[in-house]
Amino acid sequence: MENQKKLTGAFALFGKSLTLIRKNLKLYALIFALEAFAVFTDLLAGDHPNSNTLQTLSIFLDVTNVLACVGAAVLNLRVAQGKTPDLSSIFDELGNNWLWLKLTGFYLMAGVLIVLSLLVFFAPALTALAVFSTSSLPLPYYLFIPPIFLAFICILFGWRWFLVPYLLVDKKTKLRESLSESWKMTKGYAWSIWSIFLVMFLIGLAALINHFFAVFLITCYLVAPAIRYEEIKLAKLQPALNP
Repeated sequence: MENQKKLTGAFALFGKSLTLIRKNLKLYALIFALEAFAVFTDLLAGDHPNSNTLQTLSIFLDVTNVLACVGAAVLNLRVAQGKTPDLSSIFDELGNNWLWLKLTGFYLMAGVLIVLSLLVFFAPALTALAVFSTSSLPLPYYLFIPPIFLAFICILFGWRWFLVPYLLVDKKTKLRESLSESWKMTKGYAWSIWSIFLVMFLIGLAALINHFFAVFLITCYLVAPAIRYEEIKLAKLQPALNP
């Protein structure tokens, strides 16, 4: 492993992330309010499925949240680098060299791959269960092996693109170059990245208890991935600085 001891633990990143968020409270309060309002509207829309106004507002806020994710990549990285960005500087950076389009393209690609990996895993399994549940024939469990293997490959290697958004912002590289660079930089840092995914998964479970509490926790943890990027970048630079 490369300089693993110098990286902050995934749970300890809560403290670092929260400290940086407090220094930029106005922007993150706006993000929290937007996410909380979107959750509240989604819940209302679920309770009132015949309300066209609520359904339209829910869709609008969901789209707005997706667009906010693009801006958050810039905000979180600059905050992790010790800077104090504002809305104007974030929009300026997003407009520079089509950064907003590159980030959107990556998030769409990642989303499609996640959906496809889930479909590859669940669709054949559910189809087989539906067909053989009404048949006297035994369920051929070997049919599950290919989709499980493909889903496992997607999950196993997906983490290697963890740094792509921050490379797009930080290095101003093309999307293809960022994918390649992220693959190289994440080598040897599997647990350092997967541990962050684990914390996010646990936060997701908190939504089963209280949606707004989960939104609060994820907002407090927003800067953690960008901090991890900075730590890995520094760890990669140290051997070159100290041969």
